[in-house]
Amino acid sequence: QLEDTRYPDQRIVFPDRGRETANPALEGGPSGGGIGELAKSIQLAKKISSINSRDDFLKLVKDVPKDISFFSSSSRMGETERSNAERPNQALCMPELQTVPLLENEPPVIYYPTCTRIKRCGGCCTHSLLSCQPTATEIRNFEILVTILESSGKLKYQGKRIVPIEEHTQCTCDCKIKETDCNKKQSYVPEECTCACNNVDEQKKCNESNIKMWHPDLCSCFCRETQECSTGFYFDQNSCRCERNNKDL
Repeated sequence: QLEDTRYPDQRIVFPDRGRETANPALEGGPSGGGIGELAKSIQLAKKISSINSRDDFLKLVKDVPKDISFFSSSSRMGETERSNAERPNQALCMPELQTVPLLENEPPVIYYPTCTRIKRCGGCCTHSLLSCQPTATEIRNFEILVTILESSGKLKYQGKRIVPIEEHTQCTCDCKIKETDCNKKQSYVPEECTCACNNVDEQKKCNESNIKMWHPDLCSCFCRETQECSTGFYFDQNSCRCERNNKDL
């Protein structure tokens, strides 16, 4: 059976959101003249990803009690006890030190160092369709010592090597799926970080069927279930059932 994996489950979900489709034009998305719920969730995720404090986040939340305290609990005596839980800060999408390899040792050749820490984009983007990506980079050249391990167990100097490594200097939360990921049957919808099928009418007709499902990557309609047919029959992709082979009549 084919499974629609276009929209992973881990994302911001709006309570009034109906069944998702692979094309925004079918449910009032950008192609339909309005902004779809998926696009709204991505916009909200980008906003949340730039918030660095709990107080600023709560400004986006309705009906927050004035005496709110997420990290306290009431005892049987009615007293409030502070728990030992910490309040974490949002890991903003920004350049941060990460370990990267330089050169891998090739015995008896030994390099030093074999890895270092350099700034690369890191942090969370609050939506499964977004990732922290570099918008500006620069190349740093690192000087690596080259030695050779002799039979005596000592290292002998052999020289130096220059290893260029890319460092990220600016980052942003952006779509994982790019326009280059779309095939000839699709158009890119940047607001929804997705490739939408162009054959909207076929997709709508397919979604109305109880026995068929739309494949958003192939932009084609398939039977939800297939089956092996007995001799003299074949599986018909239109009716999604075994039909008699007319050649045998």
